[in-house]
Amino acid sequence: MKYSQKEKIFSKKIARPSIITGIYILTYTVLLLFKHVSLGLSLREFNPLYPGNLFISVTFIVLVVLQIWFMKKKKGADSGALLKITIFSLLSLLFLVLAGSIKLSGLKTPDIYLLRQPLERVMTGGLLLGFLLTHYYLISYLWFRITGTGSFVILRALLNSVFILFALFLFTFFYSQTGTTNEFRGKRTGESRVAVVLGAAVWSGNQPSDVLTRRLEKALQLYNEGLIGKIQLMGGSAPGELSEAEVAYNYLREKNMPLGDLLIEKSTSSTTEQIKYISHRLNNQGEFKEIIIISDRFHLVRINEIAKFYQLHVSVINSDMQLSKTSLFYHRVREGIALLIFWLFGL
Repeated sequence: MKYSQKEKIFSKKIARPSIITGIYILTYTVLLLFKHVSLGLSLREFNPLYPGNLFISVTFIVLVVLQIWFMKKKKGADSGALLKITIFSLLSLLFLVLAGSIKLSGLKTPDIYLLRQPLERVMTGGLLLGFLLTHYYLISYLWFRITGTGSFVILRALLNSVFILFALFLFTFFYSQTGTTNEFRGKRTGESRVAVVLGAAVWSGNQPSDVLTRRLEKALQLYNEGLIGKIQLMGGSAPGELSEAEVAYNYLREKNMPLGDLLIEKSTSSTTEQIKYISHRLNNQGEFKEIIIISDRFHLVRINEIAKFYQLHVSVINSDMQLSKTSLFYHRVREGIALLIFWLFGL
């Protein structure tokens, strides 16, 4: 029996249009579950018009439409094409399931950090990148087969998937620079306000980095001016260091800040986790009428986007941190990537 005959037999049993479409729908469902469970939200709180959710839905609709179009043009007789589509759709689902398993199971990984990111986050990010590449590969492959592209279809589809991913990054990169930034316009009625200082890097010797110092100075300024009543310090730690929140606490204590007006949270390690904490703890306690989040100017757009997802009403204000052009560009690139990851996966 020739390989092509085996391929046809396998295609008839497994690589069926109905099964492929079912895999697409299952993948879409798993992605929404992954996103909402990781954010601590139920599917009842699903907002189809939120940019990330809308984009996810549109891409899967496009995928199903292309699949139907492909079959309508009688390409279903191409067992090789159906086999490739089946394999990549299953691979896409596998990447997503593995990423979700690592993220949601609380898997303990060695204390290894790459670019100041824990191994667990790096593994999850790599798997999600694999999901995106295979997902956009499927869209590209179907399009090229439908339009009759005959040569180097697989290579073109792979390159096109990379191009789509890069185009998405460019969109979030520019969006993160053009959205709303500094919103806080306070008056001297600060007892019911809390300023949240998001965590930032800690230097050797448990000293706050310049970024963290500028955020703390802004919080202290607001407190001394009577614009806020409490300061919430946030952020976990890397191995061998005090947590970001503890370092911030020590810094403000040395500035003679009344310790009774300092709140500490030292387990979160990302902006998304910190906004989730604000939503579930500070917002729901009812103690504060207004929540102000202090961070760097380039960071405020993403903070607003995450807060919108939680339907959380906050004000934002930037620190007075001044960065070099090179450093600012680096942070803006990071923000573009981080915003894309949040929109798609809620991380």
